[in-house]
Formats: sequence, structure tokens, C-alpha cells
Amino acid sequence: MAESLSATAVLINGRMKFKGDAGGRTVYTDYVPPYGDNDGFLPLELFLLGLSSCMGAALSAFLSKAGKHINTLSVHAEGIRREEHPLCFASIALEVRLASDNTSEDELQKFIQAAEQTYCPLAAMIKNNVELHTQFTLSRE
Repeated sequence: MAESLSATAVLINGRMKFKGDAGGRTVYTDYVPPYGDNDGFLPLELFLLGLSSCMGAALSAFLSKAGKHINTLSVHAEGIRREEHPLCFASIALEVRLASDNTSEDELQKFIQAAEQTYCPLAAMIKNNVELHTQFTLSRE
């Protein structure tokens, strides 16, 4: 049976601020003035954070399974929004930064491709709708 996930968003200020609950955790979303009070994440910021951590988790799993050392790993996401409604992302650029003393660029590129194509559900969900561009920096620190 497929795993079920759920989340609930409740309007809390009569404007655009929502309290979101999922998995026993809470997060707040809001919009910028004049629509909101800028007192929480924009929903699209949460999406970028989710995509970054999803890609990072997949890469961490691949690297660990392959016996690669992870000194530091970060994934930065920057989305460019469409100019017309819906104002979703037209493209997203990911920058993967890995410090590892025993990982090659070819290995990292292979792991990134597998994460984008198969193992990161968020990347898989957007791959036919949003241009996804991933670059990486590998250092030996």
C-alpha cells in the first residue's frame, strides 16, 4: 500500500497568513504587503527548500552507500517565476556544493542525474513543467 502524507493550512489572521501543520510540525506562510504581512515563508520558498533538501537527501544517500566521505553538502535553489498567471516557476537553478576527499566529478554528476530523474520526488514532479538546471562545485576540503 502506498504511503499517505497529509498537511493542513489554517488561515490565522484574516489576510494571507496560514499556520501549516504536517507530521506534528508547524510552519507559517504569508505573503508580502499589501496582500500579507511578510510574517512567514512564501509558499514557493517552501517549495524551493523542499526541493533543495530532497536533492540533498538523495545525494547524501548515494554518496554514503558508495562509501564516499561527505565533509559538507549543501544545495541552493533559485527559482525564476513566470510573468503571467499562474506565477509558478518557469525555471529553477540548483547549485550543489560538496566537499569530499574521495568523490570524483563524474561520480557526483551520475548521482545528481539519478536524484533528478528518479530519487527526488519533487524533481520528478516538476521535470515536465519547469526547466531544472543543476550545477555543482566539488572541493577536496
